[in-house]
Amino acid sequence: GMNLIENTLKKAFSEHFLCLSTLKECSIDTSKNHNVYLSTNMEPAFDFDEIKKEFCVKNDITHVSSMDSLYITLNKMYLIEFKNQKNSKLKWEKIKNKMHDSLSILNKEFNINESHYHQLEAFIITPPRNNSSINKMLNHGKKLVNEPFECTQLEMFSEVYGLKCYRSTSQELETYIGI
Repeated sequence: GMNLIENTLKKAFSEHFLCLSTLKECSIDTSKNHNVYLSTNMEPAFDFDEIKKEFCVKNDITHVSSMDSLYITLNKMYLIEFKNQKNSKLKWEKIKNKMHDSLSILNKEFNINESHYHQLEAFIITPPRNNSSINKMLNHGKKLVNEPFECTQLEMFSEVYGLKCYRSTSQELETYIGI
């Protein structure tokens, strides 16, 4: 039979085709006076905000928040939230709400439930950290290891449900996924 990811992909393409976008378009920040993209990657990805809008119309509801993007590979699905702000400025309660609502949408739209969460990972994308001279000194001039950080703020998802949550730059995410 078809596995969860194939099913999700099929359903996303058949029922949410108009929500298909790119990682770059999903990463746009329109809040400043000029648009900023946190990713330049043209890989196809689903605009999860658009899937949320369709979900709200279908269910006649309004107060739903969601992650920015759903990116699907052959063995994993990624919920991605792009935040064009410093890590210290992140509003984790809002991000938690987006995660909860997104998981509800995945459950209702794609039959994804807790038993599938190990096939799902979440990424909070922030701008590149500046490798300041103090950082270089502390690291004895070595290049900083650019690995995604596990988000302790979202440990409810990772520790209780096994859904790993990371914070990283878009470059680190793309390296991690291999795109």
